Amino acid sequence: MNIDDVACRDLVQRITDLLDGALAPDEERAALAHIDECPGCAAALDQFRRTIDLLGRLPVEAVRSVDPSVMTSLVDAFRARRS
Repeated sequence: MNIDDVACRDLVQRITDLLDGALAPDEERAALAHIDECPGCAAALDQFRRTIDLLGRLPVEAVRSVDPSVMTSLVDAFRARRS
């Protein structure tokens, strides 16, 4: 593993913070500078943005129709990734 792999892994783990505007200004500048230089991370950011956009277009009924156990599993998995 090289130093770029570490930087990429760190960015991917913090990409939601970047999208939420939750990074400190210096962290945000560093993340955006990395994205400008790294096609893989730029693609990951684009995928997150597209996913958010598409999910935001789902009708409320589609979300409500998800089996509660599946929804719980998804929320639990998301929370585990963030910790």
